[in-house]
Amino acid sequence: CYVYTGENEVAIVKDSRHQELSGGILIPSEINGAEVTAIQESAFEECNHIESVTIPDNIETIGYRAFYSCDRLGLVNIMDGVEEIRSSAFADCALNSIVIPNSVDKIGYGAFADCTDLSYVENYNICNVGTIFSGTPWLAYYEEMYQNDDFFIVKDTLIRYNGNAAYVEVPYGVRAIGSRAFSRGYDEEDACKVQQIVLPDTITDIYSSA
Repeated sequence: CYVYTGENEVAIVKDSRHQELSGGILIPSEINGAEVTAIQESAFEECNHIESVTIPDNIETIGYRAFYSCDRLGLVNIMDGVEEIRSSAFADCALNSIVIPNSVDKIGYGAFADCTDLSYVENYNICNVGTIFSGTPWLAYYEEMYQNDDFFIVKDTLIRYNGNAAYVEVPYGVRAIGSRAFSRGYDEEDACKVQQIVLPDTITDIYSSA
């Protein structure tokens, strides 16, 4: 099912008939001569017989919860051209690996969260990796490596500060501060106690909600 979003553009939308889909599916590049440019919110949510999906390069946006909780979805091919993967788009799926194309410049909160078989990620958005991949073995591997360190750093990006000091000097060589790097929640016992942060001159990016 689809809706027109422009003169010659359409988006795939939620439809009860999607529940009948099984095996591998290919998102169409066009429908009735109109280019498909988006997969909208919850379009394939809980379609539990889909095992693989290919998303063509004309798709610009994969919507919120687009494939949420597709519990047999183990393979996703995202073609170069997709620009945005919104929150929870592939959360709670059966993915064991994902390759994110270079064209993607925005990934929403928990986009691949709770994919409990996800152990390989290529070309990920490092700035908010801790929120995008929460609850996955891939992230758990890195967290275990840094569990005894004050600084959780991956590829020159500070993902999270684990310490409790009031005065913090971010190590030289770090080039970016990831989203929510100093956010530890609202519980008084767990809250981040940092009062002053000194950044090295190697820093080039500080992402939102750091």
